[in-house]
Amino acid sequence: QDDGTDYGKSNSSLLNNRSFRISVYMAILLCVTVPSCMRYGYRIDVGICTSDDEDSRSCMVYAAGYFMLLAMIIISGVLLWCAPNSQMMDNPVAQKVIGVIIIIAAILLFAALMMQYDDTCASNSFVDDEHCLHFIGLEWFVIVQALLLGIDVLTDYGADIYKRLLSYGVMLAIGCCILFDPVFDDNTPSDLLKTIRAGLILMFVGSAITAICCVWYLVQQMSFNSWFAKVLGLVWILGVILFTVDGVEQLSRGLDWMLLGAWIVHGYDTMCI
Repeated sequence: QDDGTDYGKSNSSLLNNRSFRISVYMAILLCVTVPSCMRYGYRIDVGICTSDDEDSRSCMVYAAGYFMLLAMIIISGVLLWCAPNSQMMDNPVAQKVIGVIIIIAAILLFAALMMQYDDTCASNSFVDDEHCLHFIGLEWFVIVQALLLGIDVLTDYGADIYKRLLSYGVMLAIGCCILFDPVFDDNTPSDLLKTIRAGLILMFVGSAITAICCVWYLVQQMSFNSWFAKVLGLVWILGVILFTVDGVEQLSRGLDWMLLGAWIVHGYDTMCI
């Protein structure tokens, strides 16, 4: 029963500290943002994004989203670590500006993903649907991390660990659901693919159960069992290690490191409840 303690803010997670939490989430996104900016910068330089190719439309939107995200990460990093005494990140105006721009960047990445799907997958019968869903599922994780980071900077909703884990749990579980079809499409899987499948299942179980338990807490105001929370956190971590065991196709732009970082951080967060 509820004893009046605010479990959401009194647990031991280091991520309850706003500056530290934002820094960690930005570092996670930096893993994929830097190589993506290099990739799209090169494509713009050689004229791929400005050509008449079917991918050029989404290319420019992707570039805009990633460059905006990188700019906000750099600016926030300078304000948080290089000029901590300036207290600019505590300024409501600065928080709103940075948060809104990060959200816009996430929206641009989602729009580019839908454009690419429409140009490459929906209108092209030669492209395998499973390949498209695999790409969409992986990009979804990037979009989710950016979107929820922007909302956190804007509103500080992440100060409550249960709200924080609920949002990430739901959104990341959706990404796992998108990946189920392409990952489980092969009827004769290799041992490596079986490992990846096991990892994806654990990733889904960890994020989905965490979200369900957070809803239960927010409704009933009942805290987690500490041992259950630790096991659940280990499920998050073990799942992503298995899933990224070979780097997985399409993880060349830092997605493997971003996934590892995100799931390990969320797993740690869950263990601290």
